[in-house]
Amino acid sequence: MAGRRGIAVIVRTTLGSIGGSLVVYGADALLARDRTRAIVERIHLVKAHEIDKAEAWFARHGARTVFFARMVPVFGSLISVPAGIERMPLVTFIGFTALGSVIWNAAFALAGHWLGDNWHLVRADTVPRREPTRHRSTPTCWWPGPG
Repeated sequence: MAGRRGIAVIVRTTLGSIGGSLVVYGADALLARDRTRAIVERIHLVKAHEIDKAEAWFARHGARTVFFARMVPVFGSLISVPAGIERMPLVTFIGFTALGSVIWNAAFALAGHWLGDNWHLVRADTVPRREPTRHRSTPTCWWPGPG
């Protein structure tokens, strides 16, 4: 990565991770378990059993769960819920969130940098799709292929 720019990317993505996590932490600290669960069941972005899993991990492994969860897709976002509900000390929450997020964000920034320089190595595996693809979260996606 290009020195300062690479570091800036990692710092900004980590600050974004901390900010988003604090919003979820704060909302769940204010709402508590029952109201949070009622909202989760109505909005259908995550399932209640996913929140239950995050709570069980948090109860079993404590504060360090926040650190490790930041490096696991989906679980990293969900771990703020039990941390907020249980009112984990804020300084500890921010510290573990920052540490886990900086590792995760640095890995993706470095992978993106490497892919940018070596796109020809993966292009054959990623571009051949020419038909529309339907996915649950997007109505229709179209990838036109090599231009």
